Amino acid sequence: MRVGPRRWRFASIGNLWRSSLQVRTVVITVLLTSMAIAVFGAVAALSISQDLFSSRLNQVLSVSNRAIAEAQSSLSASAATDTASIQELMNKVLSDIEGTTTSQKVALLRSEKASFGYTQDITSGGLGLDDLPKSLRAAVRENSTGLWWESVDIGGDPAIIVGAGLTVQVAGLHEVYVVFDLSGEAQTLAYVQQILYVGGIALALLLSAIMLGVVTLVIRPVRAVASTSRMFAGGDLAQRIDVRGEDELAVLATSFNQMAESIQSQIIQLETLSTMQQRFVSDVSHELRTPLTTIRLASDMIFDGREQLDPSYKRAVELLHNQVDRFELLLGDLLEISRFDAGAATLSATKFELKALAKRIVSSFLPLAAERGSELTLRAPRPKCLVTADERRIERIVRNLIANAIEHGDGGQIEVWIGANRSAVSVAVRDHGVGIAAVDQSRVFDRFWRADSSRKRTIGGTGLGLSIAAEDTLLHHGALEVWSKPGEGSCFRLTIPRTPDGQITTSPLGLPPTSPSPQTSSIILPKTWREESGHDK
Repeated sequence: MRVGPRRWRFASIGNLWRSSLQVRTVVITVLLTSMAIAVFGAVAALSISQDLFSSRLNQVLSVSNRAIAEAQSSLSASAATDTASIQELMNKVLSDIEGTTTSQKVALLRSEKASFGYTQDITSGGLGLDDLPKSLRAAVRENSTGLWWESVDIGGDPAIIVGAGLTVQVAGLHEVYVVFDLSGEAQTLAYVQQILYVGGIALALLLSAIMLGVVTLVIRPVRAVASTSRMFAGGDLAQRIDVRGEDELAVLATSFNQMAESIQSQIIQLETLSTMQQRFVSDVSHELRTPLTTIRLASDMIFDGREQLDPSYKRAVELLHNQVDRFELLLGDLLEISRFDAGAATLSATKFELKALAKRIVSSFLPLAAERGSELTLRAPRPKCLVTADERRIERIVRNLIANAIEHGDGGQIEVWIGANRSAVSVAVRDHGVGIAAVDQSRVFDRFWRADSSRKRTIGGTGLGLSIAAEDTLLHHGALEVWSKPGEGSCFRLTIPRTPDGQITTSPLGLPPTSPSPQTSSIILPKTWREESGHDK
């Protein structure tokens, strides 16, 4: 399935995040720092905004209070009684308020309680009646002796409108509204916010650069430790870490080097002991060949003439002959094990037909199976199972598996399965005997290990058969697996690639194999060969 560029980028970022401590540290630091700076900037901007507004409001109220008080004094001291004089007085009051407050927008309006006909509403600076909030006018009308204010936007610019009542002789109650522009404060606040924004970004970048440098200084020795550890684990035991300084990282590097020295020394000792042990086993096995050959010749001579001996001596000669045979097998297995341990075992691969090999092996076990009361069955596919492998080693594995099945099958049915697919071939041997406990299944391939040490060995194996079978399987790059349940029997499955350089994708047989398909039907019974589906004998 084709992966899209976006998904590939996400996957790359995810891999980088998981694999790089440096990236995680820097990114987390940048995020947390940016959040802290953003919170600080927001709090600072809010505090500055409130301080600017509060300072300007206090100034506005103070100036407004003084201007309105002066205006009221002028109105109270005036003796004007006619309309023209009162209107002229009102214009002068508006001008005085503008001069005192430095505001360009002032409104003098008749109140609902004003006497009709003496004055008119007057405004300055293009201030319209719609610009005055209704809530502010209602507050002034309800309490004309107080000073009222409200924050509004006029023409898109922030402003504060201060309102109060003025009493005009003859004309009655009037309302005065003074507009104070806050655009200067808004520009100041915007400038401060811009400084905070730019400064916050610069601070975040600076802290990120500092963190990147610090993390790099810390991560670099850690990477060196990780790289050296990987090479050390890969088998390069001479790898060491350069120690610089006397800090904690230097202590870590020193401790690692000391550990590496200790491990290398122990591994060398173990390799030396293993080599000595392998050489000892090989030398002893070779040295025992000569006396064993002499004992074999003498034993065969005595065994051939056993009929002339006393019955008690005859039995002793037979036991001697059997144990010499077993001793010879044991020496052969020990030599084979020593070759595996020394890495000297090699494959002699040839192309052969696995089904024919299995038939030959099963036929050779028919007398022993009949003696034990077991029914030996071979199930193989109709097509030929051609495989390129070491035929001698494959035969040794299958013989060992069948012998063990007869030994532990308790006279039950024993099935030998052959399977094949494009990549691999398999041989499975299933018995219905005592089975192996789950805790013991991991040890069945250990050398000289027996599932039940009290059980008497009747066929005469050496205890190395499954170990050698496992080594032969590894030599073929295959797999030797076991399935077992107490009371239901055991099944061993050998799977190898069709060619020495091939790879196994799936095993042709289950573990244990299922019921036979229409294409598997060759049956072998004790002392009898029968073909059920047209197989050649």
